[in-house]
Amino acid sequence: TKTDTGTGTSSPPPGTVRITPEKQQVIGVRTGVVEKAAVEHFIRTVGRVAPDEKRVYRLVAGTDGWIRETYNNDTGTLVKKDERLASFYSPLFRTTQINYLSVLGSSPDERYDAGRRQALAPSQLATLDIKTYIDALESLGMSEQQIKELASTRQVTDNVYILAPATGFIIARNVSPGQQFEKGFEWYRIADLSRVWVLADLFRNEAESVRPGMKVRVTIPETRKTLDAVVSTVLPQFDAASRTMKVRLE
Repeated sequence: TKTDTGTGTSSPPPGTVRITPEKQQVIGVRTGVVEKAAVEHFIRTVGRVAPDEKRVYRLVAGTDGWIRETYNNDTGTLVKKDERLASFYSPLFRTTQINYLSVLGSSPDERYDAGRRQALAPSQLATLDIKTYIDALESLGMSEQQIKELASTRQVTDNVYILAPATGFIIARNVSPGQQFEKGFEWYRIADLSRVWVLADLFRNEAESVRPGMKVRVTIPETRKTLDAVVSTVLPQFDAASRTMKVRLE
């Protein structure tokens, strides 16, 4: 259609419809400038909460041994960072602790004579030896906190404590008093749920309009609580069972 204001003198092209100003006013015809503007498009879907893989901690044995004590920390328990979870014993710890304490207790001259062929200064030898035994104790499973306590008390211990590496929930517990274990055995698995993933189901045409960094509103139906999330940079993954794209929200 073409509006006629009555001022034009050129003949309109074929198919033009003329509408007088009076009729424009009656039917409410208005004209305006075409502009670009932001448009909101909402996608409502469901998702499943999952732990952030970067915040799941597996506590694994660094040597053979057996569990001495366990504490009140069943699966599902919330534990604090550096909280004691259990204690264990391994024969390798006693020898390593004695060697560590002997290095701490020896004089600079003794350290130098013991490693003279390395052509290192006494202070360098001391630092090197101490670090070697600290690394050995940590690799066996002794925490930094207990190593500092050992250096302070100079008392060899047969109880090595398994500590929580972060505040989180125990999602797997595989220990009991007197239980023997081998190197590589998983004692606990702890998940820090202060930040989680939501794996949202989207159809292919919906997933194409979702971009990394987009803001998302997540609602928990049972509590009506609303949380803020963003679309991850990880590409959506196709789920053959549901025929949907799994989009990760963080």
